[in-house]
Amino acid sequence: MKKYIIKWVLVVLLAMLSANMILSQTSPFSRYGVGEMYNAGFGRNFAMGGTGIGVRSPYYLNNTNPASYTAMDTLSFFFEAGLKGKFQQLKLNNNSKNKHNIDIDYYAFAFPITRFLFTSVGLRLFSNTDYHFIGKRENTSVEYVGKGNISNLYGSLGIKLSKSISLGANVNYIFGDTKNFYNEGFSIEDNYFGSKTELRINDVNFDFGAQYIFDFYKNKFIIGGTFSPQKNIRGKSSWITGPGSGLDNDGFINIINSTDYGETDWNKKNIQIPWGFGVGASAILNKRVTIAADFIMKNWKDFKLFDIEPKYNLENFTTANTNYYSAGMEWVPNEETGVKYFERVRYRLGVHYGNDYLKYKDKQIKDYGISFGFGFPLRRTSTSINFTIDLGTKGIDDKTVSRENYGKAILSFTMHEYWFMKNKIR
Repeated sequence: MKKYIIKWVLVVLLAMLSANMILSQTSPFSRYGVGEMYNAGFGRNFAMGGTGIGVRSPYYLNNTNPASYTAMDTLSFFFEAGLKGKFQQLKLNNNSKNKHNIDIDYYAFAFPITRFLFTSVGLRLFSNTDYHFIGKRENTSVEYVGKGNISNLYGSLGIKLSKSISLGANVNYIFGDTKNFYNEGFSIEDNYFGSKTELRINDVNFDFGAQYIFDFYKNKFIIGGTFSPQKNIRGKSSWITGPGSGLDNDGFINIINSTDYGETDWNKKNIQIPWGFGVGASAILNKRVTIAADFIMKNWKDFKLFDIEPKYNLENFTTANTNYYSAGMEWVPNEETGVKYFERVRYRLGVHYGNDYLKYKDKQIKDYGISFGFGFPLRRTSTSINFTIDLGTKGIDDKTVSRENYGKAILSFTMHEYWFMKNKIR
């Protein structure tokens, strides 16, 4: 009984921390649109290049495709949490600046409802805004700052129609706010002139998934697909412009007399989450090697955020459709009968390449990198600690736009317990 109490305390504490998380992934590209977008996935997915649409496992959660939850057995309870550290080198006009941080990344839990119905609930980041630029304009300093994040609290259902076919659906509650401000400072008595824009989002959308599983010569093959329909999102935007003096606790200007002010409630006209789809496949060979590949496309070209006033200072920026490619593999030497510990460790490797939803002067921002990681089991259990390194580059070949070299370290914990066994009286 004591060990279960300790585990529940750990779950509650991590949930409380995650519910109040503020993820700070500083990026110059988070200045535009709704910020820097985040892909779905947990520790195992990240190490395998971000693949997951056609991946399923009875030992790990996979939120990239809700149909994958049917891989767990009817006695299991899962809890998953992750920490992410990020190191960045930002380059602009042959100048560079280094940044680093560490944050709570996500948490989720999952369990069976019936023999054919499974569920999961989790919290992860949808997008993040975090940038700070300082420059000069004639005799004054100019400062651009953005803060905030939009989160996704989701609930999932996976249903097993047969041994070969599984379907799934996510209900996503998207919420949060971002703040963007511009300060122009004067040298006399610390006076400023600037503007501040705030965007708040609060709505629900859905996405769906399916997987088909078949065996061939003692090997298992999975084909998966996901689809997210287009959805107009409710929210509110406000802006204020004018002279001020000093900054508030958040670093925003204290505007004294506004020259322009407005607030807009909008519904089904200003912000729009685009439709998209993904396809993926994986092969589990001899129960030791898993190979996976994914392709994801999203229709960001018709994104409507920029109808919100005031304009977001988008010089030469437009939106474009995104394509994301990823491939990865996992190898476990001898999980079932291995005597030595490292025979039961999972070794992972992956690559990824994609286009961001922003274009600058008709050049689309690219993001590509490699990843590798390990899954360390705890004793003779299915609970594991997972460690991943992701190295990549994001930007375009234009010295007037920042280019980002990054390294991410992800530490995740997957707790797998059998909580639904019935006691028998003999």
